[in-house]
Amino acid sequence: MSKRPRYVLCPVGSAGDVFPFVAVGRALAARDREVLVLGTENFRSLVEEAGLTFLPTGSAEDFEAVKRTPDLWHPRRGFQVVMRLVLDELPRVWRLLDDLVDPERDVLVAHMLALAARLHEERHGTRSSMLHLAPSAFRSEFAQPVMSPGMNLERLPRVMRRAFWWLIDRFYLDRVIRPRLDRFRAELGLPPQARVFKDWIHPRGGVIALFPEVFGPAQPDWPRPFAHAGFAAWDGPEEIPEDLERWLASRAKAPVVVTPGSANLFGAAYGRAAAEAAAIMDRPFLFLSSRAAGTEDADPELLRHEPWAPLGRVLASAAALVHHGGIGSTARGLLSGKPQVIVPMAFDQPDNAARVERLGAGGSLVPGKLDGRSLATLLEQLLASEAVGRRCRELATTLDGAGAERAAAILIDRHG
Repeated sequence: MSKRPRYVLCPVGSAGDVFPFVAVGRALAARDREVLVLGTENFRSLVEEAGLTFLPTGSAEDFEAVKRTPDLWHPRRGFQVVMRLVLDELPRVWRLLDDLVDPERDVLVAHMLALAARLHEERHGTRSSMLHLAPSAFRSEFAQPVMSPGMNLERLPRVMRRAFWWLIDRFYLDRVIRPRLDRFRAELGLPPQARVFKDWIHPRGGVIALFPEVFGPAQPDWPRPFAHAGFAAWDGPEEIPEDLERWLASRAKAPVVVTPGSANLFGAAYGRAAAEAAAIMDRPFLFLSSRAAGTEDADPELLRHEPWAPLGRVLASAAALVHHGGIGSTARGLLSGKPQVIVPMAFDQPDNAARVERLGAGGSLVPGKLDGRSLATLLEQLLASEAVGRRCRELATTLDGAGAERAAAILIDRHG
C-alpha cells in the first residue's frame, strides 16, 4: 500500500515571503493533507495559529540580526546579506530535512532560496515543487525583469541579453554562492554546480507562480512544467485592533497606508515623507512599521503609527498604499483595488514597481528622492485619476486570492 503523501513547505524570507506559503499550506490542509512548515522561530505563532505544524530552522535572534544589517536594503549588497544567512543555515536545514523527509512519501514545496530542499531532491530523488512569488525570479531572453529603476535590458539584442546573464552568473552570483555551496555539495557526494540560478535552482517537479498571468506572463524560456496560480490573499489570522478599527472608521477622508516592509528597520525616510505628505494633503496617514522613526514630530491627528496590522484588512478602509515594492505588499495592493506608490530599493522591488506601473495601477519614486512633497504630488495625481481608479478596481475584481491558494494546492497535490 502506498503511503499517504505529506507536504513539507520550505519558505525563506520575511512575512511577505512566508505568508503565501502558509496560505497554500492552509489550502492543502483543507484538502485533508498533512502539512509541515519550516521556518525561523519568529514565524512559529503565525504557522501554528493557521492550524499547521511548525518546525524551526533557525532562531528569531538570527532573523533579527539580518534585519539590523543596513546593507540588507542595498541594491547589490542586499543579496549577499541574504545568501550569507541562507548558507549559514544550509547544513542545519539539510540535517533537519535528511532526518525528517521520506523520499518515498513526502513532497517538498520550496522557495527559490531553500537550497537544502533542492539538494534533497537532487541527492535522494524526493518529489519537489517550487513556489515562485514574483516574476523577477525568472531570467529570460524575452521579457526581462527590471533589475533597477531605469535599467531596461529589453533594449538589448538577445545575444547581448544572454551575455549579460552569463556575466552576472560568472562574476557576481556564483562568486557569492558557489564556494560554500560547492564545499557542502562535496560533503554530500555531489559535483560542483556552475550557474546555480540559471537551471539548477528549479526542481524537476515544476514551478508554480503565486502571481497571476496579468502581472507576469510566462515567457517561452521559463522553466517547465510551469503554471500560474495567482496572488494568495491570506495575510494572517490577526484582526485589526479595536482602537485602530475605530480610528479608520472615524476619519473624514480615507487614509493612505505607508509601510517600508515588515523586515525593514531603516524606514525613517518613509516615516518623514508620510508625515510631510499628510500635512500637505490634509489627509490621514497610517504608518505601519516596526519603528516609528521619522514620525516623531508628526501631527497625531493626521498620522498614526502601528508596529503591525494585517495589510489586507487595513487596505479595505484605505485610499492608497505606499510601500517598498515587496511582492507581499504589491499583491495586497492589487487585491485591494487601491492605487500604489512604490519606492523600490532592492531584490524584486524594482521589477514589481515597473509591473504595477505597466498595469496602470500606480506609480513609483526613486528612494533617494523620497520626500513629502514628491509623495503628495504623486498620490494626488493617482487619486484624482479616473483611469487609475477604474484599472485598480478591474484588477481587484479579476484577481481571486482565495482561488489562487486553492489552485496552488491542487497543482501541488497532483504532483504528490
